[in-house]
Amino acid sequence: MLFYLEQSPPAADAFIDEVEAALSEIAESPERYPIHEFDVRVKVLGTFPYSIFYRATREDCSIYQPSIQTRRALA
Repeated sequence: MLFYLEQSPPAADAFIDEVEAALSEIAESPERYPIHEFDVRVKVLGTFPYSIFYRATREDCSIYQPSIQTRRALA
């Protein structure tokens, strides 16, 4: 997010909004997104090149750090 904040505060706000919306979707329906590996699921963000990896059980949901989808230079 620091990259977006340095480049454009509105982009940083949009990134935060999209991550929060994705987390809400995951919380509402954890089995909605496909299994990536083992029992870890993935939600790909729509606007930004990030994915959220998570593991859901009946008792809780563990969210892992959002991961960038590309290796190209951001500068």
